[in-house]
Amino acid sequence: ACDRDEGFTLVWGPPGTGKSSTLLALINALHLREYERLHRAIEEIVLGDSSEGTGRRWNAAIRRAPRLLVTASSNAAIDSLMDRVTERGFQDRHGNMYDPWGMIRVGTAHKGACREFDLDARVKALLSKSGKEVEDRLREIQGAQRALQEQVSRLQDEVRRLRNTMPLPLGWEVRIAAQGGKLEFHDHINKRATWRQPPHPTPGAPRAHLLKMPHAVERLGALI
Repeated sequence: ACDRDEGFTLVWGPPGTGKSSTLLALINALHLREYERLHRAIEEIVLGDSSEGTGRRWNAAIRRAPRLLVTASSNAAIDSLMDRVTERGFQDRHGNMYDPWGMIRVGTAHKGACREFDLDARVKALLSKSGKEVEDRLREIQGAQRALQEQVSRLQDEVRRLRNTMPLPLGWEVRIAAQGGKLEFHDHINKRATWRQPPHPTPGAPRAHLLKMPHAVERLGALI
């Protein structure tokens, strides 16, 4: 069901047979699939050879962020589902738990955690703010956005610096020094480190790739 982009799937069963748990697992799988598409789009931007149209490609990548619409025939069913999501979260392919961000509840939320995500409650809370409070919040968001753009630019530059050293001989690792930002090359086989990049491996020889470098993976994760 999660591998299809069209059509529908019917889940039927008498009470107590796990339909709600199955639905939650399906939503988790769909959300994870869309999230992984976002990951791949960002990796393509950061690891790509060209910097042309980067802004346009970032905007296209952001539009791949998970967007799922879940409906039900009653408010109680939606409340029950949202309570399960907020209590348990979602799970990635490695068993790590994560919280889906940006949830919005449309309709009448009667109880539980749904009140936090209720669209009407959020609109009322926003309308209750004074003009000065809104302006202060807007300036705060703009400042955070500028800081985030600077962080993205720095992380992108660091990943490209690491990428430009590839491929390395098998057993080697490249890191960015905490002090000064120089590239460190670590030979794990011979237990030594150097500032000098080792020669690239000969064609056909075993090699270490960028996505095996912890510093690269860490920065890609921060970007995503």
